[in-house]
Amino acid sequence: MKCPKCEAEVHLGDRFCKSCGLELKDETEAPAATGEATPADRMRGAGPAGANAEAQGPAPEKDLWEGRYSILKGGGGWILSAVVLLVVVIIYLLNLLGLQENWFLIAGVCAAGLLFLWSFFRHLQAHLTRKYKVTSQRVFYIQGFLSRTTDEIEIIRVDDVQYRQTLVDRIFSLGTVVVIAPTDRTHGDQRGPDGKIAQVGTLELHGVKNPEQVKELIRSYCRLRRDKGALFVEQV
Repeated sequence: MKCPKCEAEVHLGDRFCKSCGLELKDETEAPAATGEATPADRMRGAGPAGANAEAQGPAPEKDLWEGRYSILKGGGGWILSAVVLLVVVIIYLLNLLGLQENWFLIAGVCAAGLLFLWSFFRHLQAHLTRKYKVTSQRVFYIQGFLSRTTDEIEIIRVDDVQYRQTLVDRIFSLGTVVVIAPTDRTHGDQRGPDGKIAQVGTLELHGVKNPEQVKELIRSYCRLRRDKGALFVEQV
């Protein structure tokens, strides 16, 4: 290499030019000031100074979506109670059974009302005690009102995401989002609205509004986390 002033030959590590006395900057330190990778950084496989510190720091976890069990999940029971009431009224008005007393109408109305109230309060209780949250790193299922139980699955462990819809669910744009993580064994006691226990390694979010959008959100962050993990392995 040459001196930038007199172009005399100098050697790596020289602090001054032997010909003109110009102070020379150390080549191993100069690139750090310009933001470029130094030879020491290249040996460690690092990038430019400053940028490497950002790459090594963990990305902050941010909230992506929050929701609750929708009370509209009870719409099936409401529709059924309305049908029972309608049938009772039609039978009474047309006198199809030849009944003159009003007891049949009163009994039918009471049955429909009890069915509606049972469905309403059952799903209201689920609405108040079930909360879901998706972050950039985890999926949460929070149960309870006074006391709480929180289940979670790491996004990076998720193998698949599905969603299910019944006919009534499709009417109200609801569904069940199923997060599948076979390597996770902490969710075997989770129960759905029907009382059935979820399979081990799955997290079922019942009564979710717009379930397809929630499923795609989880799926996109699963792919993002996996791509980052694969890139890290390649760099190592």
